[in-house]
Amino acid sequence: MSTHLSRLARLALWTLLGLTSVTCYAQQQGFTLRAGVEYSTGQYGGTEDVEDLYVPITGMLVSGKWGFRATVPYLQVKAPEGTEFGPGGEPLPGTGAIVTESGLGDIYLGLTYFDLYASSDRRFLLDLTGKVKLGTADENKGLGTGENDYSVQLDGYRFFDGFTLFGTLGYKVRGQPSYSSLDDVWFASVGGSLPIATRTRLGLSLNFSPSAYSDREDLRDLSLYLSHWSQGSWRYSGYLSAGFSDTSPEMGAGFSVGYHF
Repeated sequence: MSTHLSRLARLALWTLLGLTSVTCYAQQQGFTLRAGVEYSTGQYGGTEDVEDLYVPITGMLVSGKWGFRATVPYLQVKAPEGTEFGPGGEPLPGTGAIVTESGLGDIYLGLTYFDLYASSDRRFLLDLTGKVKLGTADENKGLGTGENDYSVQLDGYRFFDGFTLFGTLGYKVRGQPSYSSLDDVWFASVGGSLPIATRTRLGLSLNFSPSAYSDREDLRDLSLYLSHWSQGSWRYSGYLSAGFSDTSPEMGAGFSVGYHF
């Protein structure tokens, strides 16, 4: 059995959960440690559910205008035997008995340059980020492709009175496993957030990416999130998501806790 679910939308979402205001984040120098748990499920065009439990530990270091992020996850996947994985949240369901595999997931590394562009009133900002997905997940267990992926993206933020509009545009180059040919793709997201209480924000994000396979549907999902900053150094975030194509999870949910040093 092999299956694999995308981390693209999840990583983008967790970034927004903790860093809703890039201005605030960039000014908060130092180190942040965050732990989370996420669950998603979908049939992906098959007849049985493919379930994914994802438990990431993320460290973020900000120094000046630079930010470095590393995520090390534990992954557990429950799916029909014979399921074939593809990157970008695209399991190809099998028809065998339901089996479960678990272990280390793919490690993600990211480097961000804040304020690549900033308007004179700082109401519009652009950040530039490069990411590497290391193929550390066990290919034989079906937890990953065993190949590295590389991506670059621009993140834009427009600040209004209380409301923040944000968007992402990026490009991903996929490592090519021996058993399949995968397409390199553009990806994008757009959303907004607003304060609903002291140090608490509610937001919505729409994520889009073409399939890694030319004959499959695009990935589309919508996420609703809530984030809260305590008076101290603690941060709490949660989200719910729904997919709108056979290649996307039907639903997902996650929660994370972070501490800033």
